[in-house]
Formats: sequence, structure tokens, C-alpha cells
Amino acid sequence: MLDEMCFPQWKNSCRHDANWLHDVSLLDNSLIDPNLVHGPKQVTDIYLLALAVKHNGRLVALDRAIPLNGVLGAEPRHLVLL
Repeated sequence: MLDEMCFPQWKNSCRHDANWLHDVSLLDNSLIDPNLVHGPKQVTDIYLLALAVKHNGRLVALDRAIPLNGVLGAEPRHLVLL
């Protein structure tokens, strides 16, 4: 919606985004390595990466410090760095 408000020319031109269920738990040690979560920013990054892995999607981010190995099964294809 924000894209449409800020960039109306983008409306319906390229829809590669998705809304996923929030069906990942940060407390699930079989999915997330708690030793790699050191602060609030990493909590968000790890959570979003875990969602991408679970839904076979990609997290697009600017932060090169997101620990790929913090999520079991995460591969380079799950994290796109700009």
C-alpha cells in the first residue's frame, strides 16, 4: 500500500511481494539458533529470515550482518542483499 501511495506508477506493475502467516516462533530451537540472536535488530532479522525459509521465499535486506546460519535450512537464495 505504501508503494502505491508513494509510487502510483508501480501499481500492479510488478507484484513479487507476499504476505505470509506469522507461523514461526523465535523460541523454536529446531529452526532458530538462539546463540546468534544478540539484540533487538537481530531478533527481527532472524525472524524474517525464518519466515522466508519456511515459505520458500526471500528476505530482501540492506543489512549485510544478517547471520544466514542463524536459521536452520537457510541458504543464500533465501537472503538477497542490496
